Amino acid sequence: MKYLIILLLMSLSGCAVQEAKQNHKIYKGCTTAKERVIGKNIPYIIWGSVNVDKNYERIAAATIPGVTPKATFGEVFSKLESKGCKIWLWGGSVRDFLLGKPVFDIDVNFDCPTDTLASIINEAGWQPFKQKGVYFKLGNNNKNTQYEHLEGKHFLESVAASLSDLEYTANALAYDIESKTILDKSGEGVNDACQKIVRIPTAFGIENENTFNAWNIESQQSINNMIKKLRGWKLKSIENFKWAPKKNNVSVEEYLIKETLLKNRFPTQLFIEELCWISGGHYSRTTGCSDYLCQGRGQAFWQAIEHSLTTRHNIPNLISTEYLKSTVAAALPKCHIKGVK
Repeated sequence: MKYLIILLLMSLSGCAVQEAKQNHKIYKGCTTAKERVIGKNIPYIIWGSVNVDKNYERIAAATIPGVTPKATFGEVFSKLESKGCKIWLWGGSVRDFLLGKPVFDIDVNFDCPTDTLASIINEAGWQPFKQKGVYFKLGNNNKNTQYEHLEGKHFLESVAASLSDLEYTANALAYDIESKTILDKSGEGVNDACQKIVRIPTAFGIENENTFNAWNIESQQSINNMIKKLRGWKLKSIENFKWAPKKNNVSVEEYLIKETLLKNRFPTQLFIEELCWISGGHYSRTTGCSDYLCQGRGQAFWQAIEHSLTTRHNIPNLISTEYLKSTVAAALPKCHIKGVK
């Protein structure tokens, strides 16, 4: 049923593409965001924003790095859609379109079988192309490219997934390149992105211990579960978001402290590597996390955690100081972050 609803919502007009230049203005989509009424009893909120459309056109005209023969993002999207494979931009790029921030990482969702998508790409001759399960990657980026490669996964993993499978409301946004509309899965995502709020997506916006636990239902040891939680700290520190206010005696901040930092919550080595990656670093088993984190994004990341630990006195004493020290010391061996080394 959800699939049919989405297809009905996304069956409108196409978009034009202009030549992109690095100095093109980035428009703040929040200033022109307006809610669109498309039908009754639709479980999502649909938004339109002229400025988001302009930001998308800039991306659509950009060349995908490393692809031969040369192709723009828009050309690849148009080819896929012409063959019946619908495309949505997903997640952080839509959030940043709204905030008027430069977008370099393009993630998409598609609704056709992955093998069908692969056939369309291969028929067009675009390489390098990699496919694994419901995931694909097209192109290769390097330090000289403005944008990263194109990657995506099947829409059942995101656009049509349940709210409990998603990360945060501000990241649970899709942009339909055909109808030029924003699909707000939680109904709070556009407002939370524009107000820079970290909120856990819940059914009907009901926030309590049960709905938070439903969001956390995945295997405690899974990589997806770990990344989902760590991205909350990334939004708070690196993207300068603020925590959603406490409601019904539950707090996103307190919940993430307990669920992210508890001893033995995740395998230590995996936790270290993902901490490094999610805060913008490059990890090596021999040298640890890149020194860059000590001065920039990584420091902000750890300071946000440190601030929460030192100011939330009502957090139960369940977090092992030794565990924090060992994981942080291993992830950031040359950094000196107060309170964790």
